[in-house]
Amino acid sequence: MLVQIPSISDAVDDRGRLYKVFNIYIGGHYHCSLRYSHLLHFSQELGRNFDTSGLDEFPTKRVFSLTAAQLDERRAGLERYLHSVCQDRVIQQSDMLKEFLVAAQKASSGVTDEDVSMEIFLINGNSVTISGQSFSRSDEVLERAVVKIGADPSLTYYFSLFLEEETGDGWTLYRHLQDHEAPFVSLKTVNSNGSFRITVRMSFWGPEMVSGVLADEAATNLLYIETIDHITKGEWEVGKEVKEKLAELGAKSLKKEYMETASTIPQFAYQQMEGLTFDHPSEDLHGFARIGRREIVTYTTEGEGEWGGAQGHGVRCRSYQLTRIRCWKVGYWESGEKWLAFHYHHGDTEEDFVWVRLVGKATIFLTLCIQSAVNELIRIKRKQSVRLPSDGSQRRKTALPIVKFHVSSQNTGSRRESEASQGSEVTDGPEEVDSAHQLPGLECNCL
Repeated sequence: MLVQIPSISDAVDDRGRLYKVFNIYIGGHYHCSLRYSHLLHFSQELGRNFDTSGLDEFPTKRVFSLTAAQLDERRAGLERYLHSVCQDRVIQQSDMLKEFLVAAQKASSGVTDEDVSMEIFLINGNSVTISGQSFSRSDEVLERAVVKIGADPSLTYYFSLFLEEETGDGWTLYRHLQDHEAPFVSLKTVNSNGSFRITVRMSFWGPEMVSGVLADEAATNLLYIETIDHITKGEWEVGKEVKEKLAELGAKSLKKEYMETASTIPQFAYQQMEGLTFDHPSEDLHGFARIGRREIVTYTTEGEGEWGGAQGHGVRCRSYQLTRIRCWKVGYWESGEKWLAFHYHHGDTEEDFVWVRLVGKATIFLTLCIQSAVNELIRIKRKQSVRLPSDGSQRRKTALPIVKFHVSSQNTGSRRESEASQGSEVTDGPEEVDSAHQLPGLECNCL
């Protein structure tokens, strides 16, 4: 989970009091804005409930007023702290963290806490409508959607919720909805022009996982319509004989047999990421990538590399095995425009490890896919089963009250501007003044 705090904003609470909040982005998307006291209280609660000895130090509360440079230092320290919190596997999976982040999203969004109806789409355009609360978490919404679709609840976490965007080429994946957010709010935040929707998609990577679903007709249908979508769009490479057999099975509506055959496709369950620029095996290559459980495959019509068969003749491809990636890191890359870049350290042998860079709008989604694929490999190696739905009794509602407020402006200054204004003083109270920010450095994660 990539956490960033790129800026600081003015905020006004319900009593008209003005103070500063830190704008928190998760996975490259705005999530919430919180003041220092909210985060301090949260860190204290974490310390009472978890072993936090491995976390970055929480920025100290200062007795005296802060200069603008010190406020920016606090921003950077909070970013490091939150990133370390979200990298801790125990805390990351806890309901305490998820409920806190949903509460923060609630306070920042201005959305009313009320009963709502949500339309959840299937890949073929059909949909089901479920009832819930505007701040129901993604896992709660998914569990209700799977029941409404008619699938066995035990198969819920073979699937996930995603935001899709309507483009000139139809509906395309925008991002994966995580358990720390409320789908109703996340959709409302981006859907001002009505071009987004929430869909249910498969969330596993290995073809052997298909056998666990085929006994259930509704769940099999979900896999079936998504598989047809991937094949129709040319996102999976399918041999002529297999394609003919699939067409025959599809014409007879033999969905179980269709999925058994489709799961033999080498690129079954791969996700395709469009509009990427990468620097290996040569600089400034443009194309796309496909992510599977065991590999990243880049495709381009430029440069050098092995010939592949994707999207017609003349497309070159190069495969990078996930088991040969030592670590990866995410940071900003500037080349005319500012993008998030995904770097990974890969080598086919111990002597030829190189850093490979992928840049584009899909960078964060790409990293989430890779982490998900690796987590599945680890789970299978440990012989752990797929997550089962909760009855809700174990979910802990946050005991951390967050005052509702309205964010009135956002700081966009540069680091140089911040350094030029170091004489300005701020405090922890309502009279804090704005501070510019410095882009965070690269964060490294071992696979």
